[in-house]
Amino acid sequence: MPLLQRNSAHCIYLMKYSFKKMKSITTLLAISACILFLSACKDNSESNIQYEEQMKDSIFKYYPSVASITVGVKENTELSITLGSVDMFSKTDDAGRKTANELGMMALRLFPKDNSLEKGQLIVSKDEKSDHVNVAEAKVYNINIDSLRKVMGK
Repeated sequence: MPLLQRNSAHCIYLMKYSFKKMKSITTLLAISACILFLSACKDNSESNIQYEEQMKDSIFKYYPSVASITVGVKENTELSITLGSVDMFSKTDDAGRKTANELGMMALRLFPKDNSLEKGQLIVSKDEKSDHVNVAEAKVYNINIDSLRKVMGK
């Protein structure tokens, strides 16, 4: 075999080998990037569970007449608190708004400083046994967390 043919055949072999190597390295990098991206995008509900539990404990301590509590955060921006309490349900709307503001301030103290909470909702039900509340039969109060954050200087 002449030298030129042998060298060109060797070059073609090296190019094919390099292409296969590059392809596998690119695939490995793409998979690594996906894993890194997915681990960085934690499920928001998982990251807030500890703060939601602290919030429940604090509400039970601060409001002993409350029989059931549900705390949740939607899309890391909206706080939802549902309280089952005949006593709180029977209070005036002014008292309900005051409670909503108190709970908003409590959330700002319990959740990390860099949280993304913007607004929230307090739902008060006279049904003390169920976590699932018919909103039409409950009292609903807005929690303007952004305004409370400004007032509290956080």
